[in-house]
Amino acid sequence: MELGANVEALEHLAETLQREADRIDGIRASVTNEIFRAWWQGGDATAFRSDWDDRYSLELRSIVEDLSINSNVVRSQAWAQRETSSY
Repeated sequence: MELGANVEALEHLAETLQREADRIDGIRASVTNEIFRAWWQGGDATAFRSDWDDRYSLELRSIVEDLSINSNVVRSQAWAQRETSSY
């Protein structure tokens, strides 16, 4: 059984995870701005904005946080593999 990892592949994965986390956060921010910038009045507008703030935006933030955390985990694994391989 072979153990280990391709350090460059792990570093690329970590970069991809962080890049996509940043992209999702940018989309979340952009949509939030548009939702509150749009002229829309009434109960449906209030309910939609409330759902966005209380649910959907928070879910996207959670995804961003998880991707960022996992990016750091993978980056740490790449570092550990590099250290182990250098011996």
